[in-house]
Amino acid sequence: MDFRTAAAAIAAALALSLSASYSWAAAEKIEMQSSLWEEAKGEASIKDVESGTKEITIEVENMVPDSVFTVWFVNEQPRVDVQGVGQGNSFKTDRDGNGVFSAKVPSSEVEDWQKLEVAYHPEGDPRKLANLHIALIAELNGQTP
Repeated sequence: MDFRTAAAAIAAALALSLSASYSWAAAEKIEMQSSLWEEAKGEASIKDVESGTKEITIEVENMVPDSVFTVWFVNEQPRVDVQGVGQGNSFKTDRDGNGVFSAKVPSSEVEDWQKLEVAYHPEGDPRKLANLHIALIAELNGQTP
């Protein structure tokens, strides 16, 4: 193999490696809908961070200021089922009602659920589930509302 052929092979391998790394960084962005507050906005970003792992990041705006929210995976069919997203599935909004939640989860978890929901806890305690209100909803995996 001459120098030019070897250099071309190395360049091709490097380009393939870089494109594979870049594709891991590409994120699926899903708009979250609110039926609770007209001005509330949210966007879920789901991206591969390593083999078998995805990172879910949710950015919210115009929510209740200085308040506690939790993030849930939800299935409605064939039966209703819920599971908290990540280890500590809660976050708090700032004084303007903006907040960010991020968690790494197994890829299979994202694939197994129909919806991603953000719940508002008016009492400020994420462990109290009796009075929570669903603030934002995103359909996962091509589901339709």
